[in-house]
Amino acid sequence: MTIFANELSNSGDPIGAMGAAMTVAAILIPLTIGRSAGWPMWAWVCMVAAIPIAVATLRWERYLTNRGGGTLPLFDITLLRLPIFRAGLLANAAFMCFFGSFMFTLTLLLQFGLDLNAFQAGLVFAPAGVAFSVSALVGRWLLARHGRRVLLIGSLLTASSLGLIAINLSLTGTHTSLALIVCLTALASFGNGIVLPSLIGAALVEVTSERAGLAAGVLNTVQQFASASGVAIIGALFFAAIPNLRDMGDYAIGMTWATAANFALVLLVTFQIRRVIQADPK
Repeated sequence: MTIFANELSNSGDPIGAMGAAMTVAAILIPLTIGRSAGWPMWAWVCMVAAIPIAVATLRWERYLTNRGGGTLPLFDITLLRLPIFRAGLLANAAFMCFFGSFMFTLTLLLQFGLDLNAFQAGLVFAPAGVAFSVSALVGRWLLARHGRRVLLIGSLLTASSLGLIAINLSLTGTHTSLALIVCLTALASFGNGIVLPSLIGAALVEVTSERAGLAAGVLNTVQQFASASGVAIIGALFFAAIPNLRDMGDYAIGMTWATAANFALVLLVTFQIRRVIQADPK
């Protein structure tokens, strides 16, 4: 919620900033604490109320955009008329939804399913961090040499790794090889390093320089919202799929479902990247 607090204080469109903040809060707060509270009525009311709040906010933004004048809208609706920006925005949202939730659910599996302590679980992520750093550096060179098709390779590499993790856990449960989990996570992270650094730039290809700042701000906001939403939504799916929270073996079931959902999100990223390449193959 920090980004919305900053926008509310700095934006010339306080109504839009407040509407966006209320929409996010009405969705994320129930998803975050609703399960532990037994899904009370207020949680469902809040999530339903998010729909008219979002619609009213978008209508206000459209009004400001069409009116013109000194007050700049928080979100320029006309940006969605740009096909590359639209596809890039969805790709960024889907990727960050996967990225935040995968780290969260994998940590739960490692500590509560595989019974690793915090230090041991952290070591599992070390090869993934190295892989991400290496691919982020190599990816810039590959992108300059071969164009945006490199992003497709990165996203397919991530999707393949997630698919293998889900299949492996569904077959072996918590008896899985920790070394295999480490390798597949590092492989997914290698793909992430190719995709993530270039995803915002790919979305801004057809945005004019005068609107680049606004468009980048929209992308940054969507990324943060998607990351928080991924943790809340896929985290809820993770726990909902676990029959018994006290049974370590059941955590593999939750991770299987969560990883399958993330696999679908990365496929969506791949599809949207393909649309960007078709529109601008450079």
